[in-house]
Amino acid sequence: MVQADIPARWINRKFSFDLPTSAFPEVLARLESMPDTVRNICESASERALSRKNEGRWSAKEHFGHLDDLSSVDEKRLHDYLRNAPALSPADVTNPKTEAANHNARLWIELLELLTENRLRLTRQLAQLTPKQLLQTALHQRLQQQMRVIDWMWFLAEHDDHHIAAARAAIAAAANEN
Repeated sequence: MVQADIPARWINRKFSFDLPTSAFPEVLARLESMPDTVRNICESASERALSRKNEGRWSAKEHFGHLDDLSSVDEKRLHDYLRNAPALSPADVTNPKTEAANHNARLWIELLELLTENRLRLTRQLAQLTPKQLLQTALHQRLQQQMRVIDWMWFLAEHDDHHIAAARAAIAAAANEN
């Protein structure tokens, strides 16, 4: 069995965006399925393991709460595209909303309900986009790269997977402490 390693820092990742718009159904499916993946992870772990921090890193609940905390940024960015903004609304990489939220005090099912509701709203809006809208571009300011809507969707799915992997590592670390 491969040891659950902590993923590389998200902020250090580099991206190239070259997906064809024909990949839209697959990328949308990744975005839609994220809450189900979170549910499966949470159902197989205790509240204690989900809340456990390891070496000052976020717990699984904090990773999952963070994905929901960014739903307002996701909504803003979708609207940036729809209004032909030259740049996407920035996200605060210091994550003050997640740091202040105290996600560990909530039950995982409560976090999942919010995450599911907000992700469903976003994916329903994305599903209504036209092929022309999928090609709309805007500058991602931190990356200093132009992104089409399809690129941004893939970027979101990658971000989801990054935090899911980090949450799994946090749960594994909690299990190893017992």
